[in-house]
Amino acid sequence: MSLRLARITLREIKLGVQNPAEWSLFPIEERRVLLITLTDTDGVTTWSECSVDNRPTSSPETIDTAWLAITNWIGPRILGTSLGHPAEVDSLLDRGIQGHLAAKAAIEMGTWALWSERKGNSL
Repeated sequence: MSLRLARITLREIKLGVQNPAEWSLFPIEERRVLLITLTDTDGVTTWSECSVDNRPTSSPETIDTAWLAITNWIGPRILGTSLGHPAEVDSLLDRGIQGHLAAKAAIEMGTWALWSERKGNSL
């Protein structure tokens, strides 16, 4: 079985925080979340999440940099590529794209979810 991604859709949602706190001198009053849908050429769709923060407080990656990386480099690299197995995603995305580990991981997780869905297996 091979897998070929036809579409990657990015969505940002904002969640209110019940008890605002301070983290690295920045107040946290809302949580931004980057959700991703991946659709293969057969129309099967799954979801993934890019686990990054609003600001580069614990990692240089942010929601904004992940969005940029997926839109400009990661998405174009993987869309339309025939994958024999989701384990191929890591090496495919590492060639010529430095960093952006969370963005790459979100696409890889979504690919694993698609693979499992198509095989009828639970992750």
